[in-house]
Amino acid sequence: MLLRQIQFFVSIVDENSFTEAAEKNYVSQSAISQAMNALEADLGVKLIERKNRSFQITTAGEYAQRKCEMPIGTWNCVDMELFIKGTLKTERLILRHWEDSDAEGLFKYASDPDVGPIAGWPPHQSIEESRNVIKNVLSGQEVYAICLKEDGKAIGAIELKLNGHTDMTDRDDECEMGYWLGKPFWGQGIMPEAVKEMLRHAFEDCGMQKVWIGYYEGNTKSKRVQEKCDFRYQWKSENVDVPLMYEKRTGYVSVLTKDQWQWDRMYEAAVAVRKERKISEYVTCGEVSAAILSGSGKIYTGVCIDTCSTLGICAERNAIFNMITNGEQEIKKVVAILPDGSSGAPCGACRELMVQLMPDKYKGIEIMMNYEQERIMTLDELTPEWWI
Repeated sequence: MLLRQIQFFVSIVDENSFTEAAEKNYVSQSAISQAMNALEADLGVKLIERKNRSFQITTAGEYAQRKCEMPIGTWNCVDMELFIKGTLKTERLILRHWEDSDAEGLFKYASDPDVGPIAGWPPHQSIEESRNVIKNVLSGQEVYAICLKEDGKAIGAIELKLNGHTDMTDRDDECEMGYWLGKPFWGQGIMPEAVKEMLRHAFEDCGMQKVWIGYYEGNTKSKRVQEKCDFRYQWKSENVDVPLMYEKRTGYVSVLTKDQWQWDRMYEAAVAVRKERKISEYVTCGEVSAAILSGSGKIYTGVCIDTCSTLGICAERNAIFNMITNGEQEIKKVVAILPDGSSGAPCGACRELMVQLMPDKYKGIEIMMNYEQERIMTLDELTPEWWI
């Protein structure tokens, strides 16, 4: 799992040269050590640190430079982000691994009685307790501190509980998500932002097919976060043990599959570009929009262009041409957003283009017929007989 998170970009350099990084990041000595150990395992060699290595690790703007000897020569590892690619980023946030130096900040927020109990754990009583929690609870491979980019300080936590650490699933390709956020940061959209990035990480980086999540009755803020992030409610459980609080509660469980996540992102992308407007006396556009999921997993969008002759084009074909322009040709999924905001089937001309583009694979292309009802058909079902 660690090797999925860490990407090393190294180059052979002169013995006395060092690479200086210019981008901010937030990592620690233990994170680098973990990364170096993973690289050793991956390469099957022992890395020997040189005595003349330069080494700096603290917070924003400070980077590590390390020299190592390997059988194939002397190598210089580049900046922190290349050491520890497990650091996740959003527009406002950095999600990084917890460190011992976070203990004081953790205690600041985890000691608030409005934070932990509603999530199933008691308030922290001391900085030392918080330090022990970092060491024994927040040290998992997919546990992250939620930090604002502006200062890199931990203000909450978010985690993917992999197989063996959750009772919601016993599958290796499914996991459970958990999170909490310091009270001063509630109501700012921070948690949905962090959850959406963790979903991307779970599905794209960790190979998960389902992410489970839950909340206890009364935790309306957590419920709202899950709704905003498109989790689908599954069931309610009575008399759920909450061991750290020595009580039983009512719990609610939801899930999001990778397939649903992909459709949600496609729908949002298509809605974002559907802006009807008049370009000239003869041309209008944007009444219908579409999104295509390509074979690589990228999303391409397009809008319809209507003219007073036959020069116009449907949104689906526009999105397909966008995909082709960017060097791809395989279509996995298609969603079209109609003028009334509903989704519907591509026209005959768009279907024909898809068939000609993928004559041996077109039957498996998925079409979102009704987004609200999650009704999906394959192109084979829509076009059972090809005219050629």
